[in-house]
Amino acid sequence: MSERETIGMENLPELTEQERWLLGECRDGEEGLPQVILDLHSSYPDLPIGEKYRLAQELIESVVRKGVLEVAQIAYVEESPGYLVPVSARPVSLDELRRVWDHPMIWDRERMYDALDSLRLSQTPLERLVIKPTALGELALGELFEAEPQAEPLPAPDPDAPCVIDVVVDVSTLHRSSMGSVTAVIFLHGPTGSFPGDRWSDFPVVILGWWIEGLTQVLSGELSSFEGMFMDGPHAFAVERDDDAVRIALGDYEEQHWVGIVDLGALLRSATAAGRVVAEACHARGWESSDLEVLESAIARSAV
Repeated sequence: MSERETIGMENLPELTEQERWLLGECRDGEEGLPQVILDLHSSYPDLPIGEKYRLAQELIESVVRKGVLEVAQIAYVEESPGYLVPVSARPVSLDELRRVWDHPMIWDRERMYDALDSLRLSQTPLERLVIKPTALGELALGELFEAEPQAEPLPAPDPDAPCVIDVVVDVSTLHRSSMGSVTAVIFLHGPTGSFPGDRWSDFPVVILGWWIEGLTQVLSGELSSFEGMFMDGPHAFAVERDDDAVRIALGDYEEQHWVGIVDLGALLRSATAAGRVVAEACHARGWESSDLEVLESAIARSAV
């Protein structure tokens, strides 16, 4: 008898859009509670901090009550200095989870809730808690994603037609947290669409500094390749010099798919222009920082 026949399709609960999002976060297995909270920060950038906490608490408790996700406490052993290995998991009740939510360190919103501040979150009782799909949740995941359309094959590299990739940043979305981290909508746009996605939110001051410096070094010949990482999520692009051309790939930290030959000079000019716009907007708001200094140094070295 199949798992669907054992559990019964009629037992699948109705899930809201946000609950489906949370279930999807656990598609590849368990997800740490601190990461869920930080993901909510990026997915709902316009919500006040207190509302983000309320949403996280209500959303997690709701999917647990519906039986599609469960909360567990992970026990670790130190296999070598500084390297912890999970050895067991204990189910956590909703009453226990509510006591965790009430911990004062978690609710110290002005200091704690920042997308770069996962270390502080991990020092709270959230540290060893994960959410993971139940058997019913696995069934619901199958229903949600089995009909998901397969991505179209990426176009083959065309050495005669270098593609133009632009860096898109929306300075009207710039936001500075109480810890000084600056976020805004920023993404790449090219022949295959927007990457990582349209209206992606990340940390432009930091990542543009990385990108401009790395692309400058590839263009000058100091480096033969460069991986441009995003901070929010495992997304990255890679450029690699191949004879007289430069190829670009899109994907994550571990695996990228080649898109084609890129106009590296145009990509660097686009990144530098975006960096200048972000730097000017930060100065206009009085948002000075060491990250901003790094960005402006990279812009100056790019000489474009």
